[in-house]
Amino acid sequence: TNNIGPNGARALAGMLSDNSTLTEINLNTNNIGPNGARALAGMLSDNSTLTEINLNTNNIGPNGARALAGMLSDNSTLTKLDLSDNRFGVAGATAFADSLRTNSTLTSLNLSHNDISDAGVTSFADALHTNSTLTYLGLYSDNITDFIQNNKFWELTKINARTNSREGARRQKIILRIKWMVNAEDEDEAGAQYEAAIALALEEIGSLPEPEHRRELFHTLLGSTGRGKDVAASV
Repeated sequence: TNNIGPNGARALAGMLSDNSTLTEINLNTNNIGPNGARALAGMLSDNSTLTEINLNTNNIGPNGARALAGMLSDNSTLTKLDLSDNRFGVAGATAFADSLRTNSTLTSLNLSHNDISDAGVTSFADALHTNSTLTYLGLYSDNITDFIQNNKFWELTKINARTNSREGARRQKIILRIKWMVNAEDEDEAGAQYEAAIALALEEIGSLPEPEHRRELFHTLLGSTGRGKDVAASV
């Protein structure tokens, strides 16, 4: 800890703009604030050597989080980013969730202790349907009470961790999404969710060239209903 503040972060960003060898930096607890975060984000948008950055406990707030999240759309080398304990709340979490829809290199993102709450977790569960590279997402002590959404994003990151191809991950997530629709716990929404599951299955069936994949999809769609079990067994 050197308490370099926003001015130090700007100076460091300027130096790292020409860096071609350094791969990791640790700036935890340096009070860089949102302005320092913006300076580093600008540098990281063009940097092609840094792979790991620790910025935990730096008071970057929502504006600093938005800047760093926007950077992830341009950066193609960063694999590990620690932003725990930075007070950016739901606004910052939503920005990072949006960035994960397009980023294809980040594998580890720690956003613990940022008061992200249930709304933030829901945004990550949605984003991870399309992201196929993130294998660790830290959201500890973030005021999360919706354990259904919490379990969803854990299942999605597990698929990323164990699947070797983007298409394979996409296929498994489609089947998992259909499973969640079919098993909707809210009775008032169950009918609409099942109709949505059927529509999604019909939309995806053409992208599953292997018979076993099509069978898995139909078993997921039909296997948990009374009549569906017999239909699924004959597919």
